[in-house]
Amino acid sequence: MKLNQSIKNLRALVSSFPMITSFATGKRSLEKAKTITRFLYYFLAFRSLSILFGRGQYASQEGNFSPIWSIKWAELLNFPDVINIIVFFFLISAFVGALFNQLRVGRVIAFLGVFQLHAFLSSFIQVDHQWYPWLYVTFLLIFLPDAPAQEYSFEKRKKFLLVFFGAQAAIFTIYSMAGFGKTYGAIEQFLQGGVHAFAPEALALHIAHWLVANNSTSLVGSFIIAHPLVGWPFFVGSIYLLLFSLWAVFKPSLHRLWAFGLLLYHIGVYAAMNISFLGSPLLLLLLFFDSPFKKRGVKWKEIILDLPLFGWLLRRLN
Repeated sequence: MKLNQSIKNLRALVSSFPMITSFATGKRSLEKAKTITRFLYYFLAFRSLSILFGRGQYASQEGNFSPIWSIKWAELLNFPDVINIIVFFFLISAFVGALFNQLRVGRVIAFLGVFQLHAFLSSFIQVDHQWYPWLYVTFLLIFLPDAPAQEYSFEKRKKFLLVFFGAQAAIFTIYSMAGFGKTYGAIEQFLQGGVHAFAPEALALHIAHWLVANNSTSLVGSFIIAHPLVGWPFFVGSIYLLLFSLWAVFKPSLHRLWAFGLLLYHIGVYAAMNISFLGSPLLLLLLFFDSPFKKRGVKWKEIILDLPLFGWLLRRLN
């Protein structure tokens, strides 16, 4: 019975998202998606310049370099040559994507650049999480239809928007997986009688452990450690945002609000633990702040009723 109810809830969630067909009937959503896609590749080219100018930071890490499977060819070359090949290939591939993103071959080359850069960065002790979202998004965007000489047909408009929505869903799925991991860990710790993620002192203990382990300081870490209750609602709120991100992707009214909340989450993580993430916030800004699926004239009442948990409760009360 519980399985059947879960399946019904999942179907209700999917069906609650307006059909891609309805967005493909007009040009507004398609033009937005095309513009966002272009700027996404422009940002990728910009990031390739920052990688180029900052490549000197990798020179001192040769002792920690152990190529993973997707960059095994690096074992045949000197480390400085590997750095130059990776950085310049990423630079070229990113600019190819920026110039020819309307063609699949351009998007494939851009993806290969991200793929090799991520493999390189993941070959130093631990996996790199900064470029994971870009890896998934640039892979999915390969399947966009090529820009025709004439106007897009209805089927191509629908395919374009479907692939774009898939890229949005991939980003929010990553956040939901993080939220699920934190929630599952909290339940496990609670059952074992330990301090769990929903406890008032959890964030303060987590920050203290991180800062000591990394011999680091942060903007507000010491303050939260001294006043645990100040950080508690923000920590619980961040888990809520992370956990229900996949729900939010099916609710266009929540796209901008949820992306803004996740941006605040990244800012909070940096302020509290001095952990910076640039890749994910850029994608949040690009893909969700002016989402092609956002309806005009959405009222706050609709946004509140679409909120997970709170919206469900309000609907029942009404």
